[in-house]
Amino acid sequence: MITSVFHPGAIDLVTDLINNNVNFYLITSSDLHDKVMKEEYSEVVKLTQNKLVHLFVYPKTMPFQFISFNECYIMLSLLKNNGEPDINYILCESKNTLEWGKELFEYYLKDSTPITEI
Repeated sequence: MITSVFHPGAIDLVTDLINNNVNFYLITSSDLHDKVMKEEYSEVVKLTQNKLVHLFVYPKTMPFQFISFNECYIMLSLLKNNGEPDINYILCESKNTLEWGKELFEYYLKDSTPITEI
């Protein structure tokens, strides 16, 4: 997942994923990282201690709310032309779209800083 927004149930979702032995990669914006470290510090510390959780911070602006993908789907939550959040989501499942999602994730990952210690 690549995100610049925090959902209140995010920590529980990540916990469920790792309890089911799923690797979770998360790239956040710098602003979101700072916010989560202030509001959810102890939970983030617990997550970083799990070998299935891989956290990164992207230092540049993200022109979307979030992009999430796995081996079956990619979901995008974009912004309107004026920069305001859009309540609509795009969900895709074609092979080409999934390959594009992986490339997009790698694009953001290459400029991101891994969070290995807190």
